[in-house]
Amino acid sequence: VVDMARETGWLHITGGEPMDQPDAMYKCLERAMLAGVKTQVQTSGLRKMRVLPDYLTVSPKSLKSLVQLEGNEVVLVYDPKWVTPEVATEIYRKTSFKRYYIQPLQSGSEFNGEAAVKFCNELNKDDSMVWGMTCQMHKYLGIR
Repeated sequence: VVDMARETGWLHITGGEPMDQPDAMYKCLERAMLAGVKTQVQTSGLRKMRVLPDYLTVSPKSLKSLVQLEGNEVVLVYDPKWVTPEVATEIYRKTSFKRYYIQPLQSGSEFNGEAAVKFCNELNKDDSMVWGMTCQMHKYLGIR
């Protein structure tokens, strides 16, 4: 995999959950670094990474399971069953990421884009927080 990534210079590791296999994950990161390949990891943050990649995206599935508290960005999928203003505020205040994003929930025919934008705008009324919007373009385009 690292050999294939040399062509672009980046290796993006995502899941399932990459940290479910930490030994394989760290071995892959080490090989990429030795080969001069930049690394990006996308994880739920349920396990703390002892070695950080060049770019780390954390997309938590619950507040209780979030143990990775630093990285480049948080992507919080707007599921109103658990993502409330209080949860988003706690994540913002108790973590150290460079960027914070809200992403609409899209699963099958369910899509809450308008509600996610409204939620993001409400969060940004608190001048001490800055949340942006993001999306998974492949879902909009129907690419699996």
